[in-house]
Amino acid sequence: SPSTHKAYLSIYQTHFRESYFGSLKLTSLDNLSVQTFISDLDLSPKTVRNVSGLLSASVRLFMPSKVFSITLPQRKRPDLHTPTTREIEILMDEIKGDRELYICVMLCAFGPMRRSEACAVQYSDIDYKTNSITVRRARVETSEKKWVYKDMPKTDSSFRTITYPEKTIKAIGHGFGYVIDKSTPTALTRRMTRALNRAGLPHFRMHDLRHYAASILHAIGIPDQYIM
Repeated sequence: SPSTHKAYLSIYQTHFRESYFGSLKLTSLDNLSVQTFISDLDLSPKTVRNVSGLLSASVRLFMPSKVFSITLPQRKRPDLHTPTTREIEILMDEIKGDRELYICVMLCAFGPMRRSEACAVQYSDIDYKTNSITVRRARVETSEKKWVYKDMPKTDSSFRTITYPEKTIKAIGHGFGYVIDKSTPTALTRRMTRALNRAGLPHFRMHDLRHYAASILHAIGIPDQYIM
């Protein structure tokens, strides 16, 4: 995956390429040296796990017999804000003049889609008779800072058809090519953050719109297994 490759390359450049630990020979690594390296990382628990994962996979490729038993930092529960219906209404009113952001928010909040999926929807993916959209691809950033379209979504279960409110499909309208073709996912996120600040709303991520959608589906009685 381009996004995974980008993350691994960043970890390599930051923590291995020019560090003392990165210069060590594999044969010299032992449990103590690896544990010390991991424990000294001043990073979030999630990032430390990513660094450890890349290290373990790389060592296992070249020295399958070498296994380390290390302790990783405990995961921290993130302090996330799931927006309310009123907050969504205020946000939608604030961004109604920004067509691509408006559509992206609708796709993520009323579907739900991931940001990367919303930015990769084509008009041909829309079934106007059933007000549904089939998720076929995602837009991701490569290590070369280029945005590309990846045909398969994040997981097999991500390849799905989502039924939307009629209002969402009407807002998209008809056309050719990509529904969102002028803005990158990062640019849309930045514009949403500015809109939240202008409207005096608490900060929440584009991804939290999916949590809102899940909460609404749960409230109207959709089975949790189907929501997942």
